Amino acid sequence: MTQNKDYYEILGVDRNASQDEIKKAYRKLSMLYHPDKNKGDKKAEEKFKEINEAYSVLSDETKKNQYDTFGNVDDFMGSGFNPEDIFANFMRMHSSFGFSDEPQQRIFKGRDKIIRVNVSLSEVYNNVKKDITYTVNRKCTKCNGSGSTTGRVENCPHCGGSGQIHNRRQDGMIFMDNITTCPYCGGVGKTVADKCPYCGGSGLVETKENLTITVPTIDKILNQQMFTHRGGGNSCENGLGANGDLRITFGINIENGYEIDEANILNIIKTVEVPVIDCLLGTTLNVKHIDGKTYTINISECTPNGRLYKISGKGFRVGNYVGDLFIRVQQTMPKQLTDDDRKLLNKLKKNGTFK
Repeated sequence: MTQNKDYYEILGVDRNASQDEIKKAYRKLSMLYHPDKNKGDKKAEEKFKEINEAYSVLSDETKKNQYDTFGNVDDFMGSGFNPEDIFANFMRMHSSFGFSDEPQQRIFKGRDKIIRVNVSLSEVYNNVKKDITYTVNRKCTKCNGSGSTTGRVENCPHCGGSGQIHNRRQDGMIFMDNITTCPYCGGVGKTVADKCPYCGGSGLVETKENLTITVPTIDKILNQQMFTHRGGGNSCENGLGANGDLRITFGINIENGYEIDEANILNIIKTVEVPVIDCLLGTTLNVKHIDGKTYTINISECTPNGRLYKISGKGFRVGNYVGDLFIRVQQTMPKQLTDDDRKLLNKLKKNGTFK
């Protein structure tokens, strides 16, 4: 098992840092400690490897979640591990026993893209389709995604083209091989010659894409469910693999006067201002709902502040379940009283009407 490292501290970022902040910190540090700028400096080389190791974990949502949960990204720390997998890893790592694995084809994939989409309460209620625009890394058209102006690639001089760095250490009588992704080529095994000036050799440029989505139901949004659009994430560097996925979470912009019932998320509560005189005498209200329709309710005499009037079946619908719309009365007072108003109110007060 590898020694636990504080990858956030290595990159100098907070644990709540966004992917953009992590990426900026990585770029700054990798340029500072890059071997080409620190020739012969072993400490800088080790620091460069450490920075790349930290970024390879924190920039990958799956690895990052595992690291945040368990403190490492060892193969054996995830849930649902298989003893046969442990045995296979053991035999692979302990090469002094004479066991070896057949070479496996390396499969590359672009990084996943995570975005948050804010939707209005009416968009959720009416289950509408919504057009969104997001930024994502796509193939550079200047170099056709190769990352090179001439299309020439070479084997990485640090890993010999394998994409992996092998380090052997001895523990008593046992020799153990520690295999890590090459920090110089990112595990690709190739380096680009004649880097494209438009994409910096990555083969990717940031672009905007449009997507039409269906706004999910209220229960899925409030439960913070993440939705996946396969292949909608970042393209793979240098055109060596498939696109990553686009992962979407949703937030709700509550519209003025509306709220979601905490006791039952399918219920909607709309607060309506009603003059206190109408609450005393009773009145009729016409209420426009977020479904675009107007509903009429009768306010009874002496209605107290905060009273709820129910309109059945006009809440959120999830499957076969449907909530209700509640109209909450919020009494409003007159801005000022005339002398006649005061006389009338004092008379009612003396008569005991408001006891």
